Amino acid sequence: MATRSGVYHVVSWRAALTFVLLLVSSAAYLGWSLASGINYASQQSLLALLLFWLAPVLLMGALGLFSALTTGNAALGTLIAALPLAGAHFFHGYLLPIAGVHPFFLPYTSWNAGASDWWTNRLSLLLIALVLAICSWWWLRCEERLLDDARS
Repeated sequence: MATRSGVYHVVSWRAALTFVLLLVSSAAYLGWSLASGINYASQQSLLALLLFWLAPVLLMGALGLFSALTTGNAALGTLIAALPLAGAHFFHGYLLPIAGVHPFFLPYTSWNAGASDWWTNRLSLLLIALVLAICSWWWLRCEERLLDDARS
């Protein structure tokens, strides 16, 4: 973490780079799939199409970063980030009839295309990702904790 530009500059640059790469990757995949003739929803506005992929990807990225920071293990952070998606795929038959869990499903669009609570789902995923990103930023602010974690 020793750098002339400072920790905040490095972290903000990496966060911006990660966001741009996620956005470009999501947009490229979305463009390829639309060119292949895949229809995602009846109303395909640009914002809806970007939120189709960007919200779950940002949530998994923020969850992975926060988990890696708190556990001190990048592989465990990746595993924790993949658990909500895996759980949604394995238990969707049991959880889909329960309306209270709809805002938290990552692949909600593929199960309920055109559902009335789709926007609630995407906005709640983005809100959770924002909270996790703020928690990660707070975790990175305390340099002594990071150095202590590196020593142990």
